[in-house]
Amino acid sequence: MAFWLATRRSGQDSDWIQRFDPLYWTVNFRAPDVRFFAGHHRARCAARVDAVFMRHADLAGIIWDSTDRYDHPPLACATDRDYSRTTLRFRWRSGGVILPDAVNGPTLTDRGPRCQRRARAWYARPWNHATGTPEDAEIVLLSPPRSTAVLPRIEADPIHPATIEWMFISLVAPGDAWQRAGVPRAGGRADQRDPPQRPPRHAGDR
Repeated sequence: MAFWLATRRSGQDSDWIQRFDPLYWTVNFRAPDVRFFAGHHRARCAARVDAVFMRHADLAGIIWDSTDRYDHPPLACATDRDYSRTTLRFRWRSGGVILPDAVNGPTLTDRGPRCQRRARAWYARPWNHATGTPEDAEIVLLSPPRSTAVLPRIEADPIHPATIEWMFISLVAPGDAWQRAGVPRAGGRADQRDPPQRPPRHAGDR
């Protein structure tokens, strides 16, 4: 028998991947917001996203999920929500979207476990951790950031790096986003390159 229905891994070959490998980021957006959204990889160490936003206030982004929600169970990466000793380092290049140094620019959202039936979230501004120009910057986020939240009220609530469900980096259409939400808008792009150097993890670890 060449094939069988498997529900779990039992002796199959396995390998290791590096956490934050560009191949394992996914794109996320609301269907009415974006007419065309494509993520493709020009090389093993880079990911590029192209999008056409329908309105100024439209939002999209890329996600690193701690849980593999797409692969078959015997092939899926194991869930690992602990980012305590993790560094996310990448080169950011973008055009046609709000730049990292601007108001309402790219924001990192860390989603944690639910508390009183509400999911907890923390927000950080990647530009606070960047060197270079808004169009071409190197960003280094440690473990994840604990004191760079967007709002002072949130800054007082520390991030729990051992219980992160997913990380989301936003892409926002340019212009007066909230004053001109109904106006059609052109496309934008973002490049994420150079993943962090760290010891490899098992193929089950994201």
